[in-house]
Amino acid sequence: MVVSMESVVKIRKENTYKTVSISETLSEVLDDSIVAKWQNVLDLAADLFNVPSALIMKLHSNEIEVFVKSANDGNPYEEHEKAPLGIGLYCETVIGTDSMLQVPDALDDPVWAENPDVKLKMINYLGLPIKWPNGDVFGTICVLDDHRRNYDNTLVQLIHTLKDTVEKDLNLVNDYFNLQKMMDLLERSQKLIGDHQKNQVISELVSNISHEISTPIGLAYTAATLMRKIATDPAGDKASESEILEGSELIMKHLEQASELVKAFQTIATDIVVGKIEHVDMGDYISSIIMSMKYDLRKNGVSVSLRCQEGVKVAVNSAALTQIIINLVVNAMKHAFSGLSDKEIDIEVGSTDSQVLITVSDNGCGISESGLDDIFKPFVKLNPSLDGSGMGLSIVKEIVENKLMGSIECHSEVGKGTIFNVVLPKETSDE
Repeated sequence: MVVSMESVVKIRKENTYKTVSISETLSEVLDDSIVAKWQNVLDLAADLFNVPSALIMKLHSNEIEVFVKSANDGNPYEEHEKAPLGIGLYCETVIGTDSMLQVPDALDDPVWAENPDVKLKMINYLGLPIKWPNGDVFGTICVLDDHRRNYDNTLVQLIHTLKDTVEKDLNLVNDYFNLQKMMDLLERSQKLIGDHQKNQVISELVSNISHEISTPIGLAYTAATLMRKIATDPAGDKASESEILEGSELIMKHLEQASELVKAFQTIATDIVVGKIEHVDMGDYISSIIMSMKYDLRKNGVSVSLRCQEGVKVAVNSAALTQIIINLVVNAMKHAFSGLSDKEIDIEVGSTDSQVLITVSDNGCGISESGLDDIFKPFVKLNPSLDGSGMGLSIVKEIVENKLMGSIECHSEVGKGTIFNVVLPKETSDE
């Protein structure tokens, strides 16, 4: 559970105080890899801005901490040193106004002449607020210098880019925190759920998301490592601002991919466990299900296309709908394409005034007439040599007809693929 707390900061230039929210719970899950990446960011910032100090500050309930600092010579700040709030530091004003602060020379500005940082000869400041995805304050990112300076638009844009990089990391930390909560929920729920099929679906989702998320995370780590090598290699050329921006954008791209996967997993996993009646957009919801199965589909060489009539929404038991889609796709993936290289599954969604029509078809081997007679019977396996319990389609039929009060039909011809037509009412009950 994320617990928000409050801090009171002093806005020196207005001589007022502002109460802001912080998320201490999320801060506890920041790991060493994130901190190491931020160290690289600050070292690069100190080099590109040509300043003695670049800092990431972290706000606590009653104080502010130097969370990470640039490692260059002449930096007067100590990592993890803390200062009390309410004394009018530069960073307090940044947090209180939720905006960029640029102080060219504190000694020439009566508002800032007695700022505590001046005692360290840090009379020049440029900083921005850093926030968690929920809007709570993490702290600031800033650069400080010991002489008067005005930063041009290129450097101002650069510190905005570095702020975005840090906030993307916080977004990823937030997603991992939520993912861990979901994993804990699934673990507790599996002990209570006697339905073997639900446990199997959850297990497949966990396996899929674990494999799928490793790719963007690995690529982001590789890009960060390369940026660090460029920045710290004494024999190499220093990175240009454009190279830093390009590297940061590459890292953010891969972290965004990981974030999308986590969110898709959260949606589907929660629905399987809770299974409540929800109003869902069929196109968005089925897209999330397909994304959560991406690893297994790619591993088996199967492509899935989705065509959904615009604006199709339904009030349905979300766990039941998830099981229907996953079971039909898994059934085709495992049993429809024996010996084939071209493997395609098509999902189409349409609607009438009172019903939703879902068609799941494949271009596989097809099913014989005798096989169609037994397709929905429990424990029936049309090909005994293949893995599976023979329960998947019987469970789908049970859910469609008895839980959701709909209907399901199967049409197939050997050599021409198989089609499942599912018809559901637009409104179903919890019963």
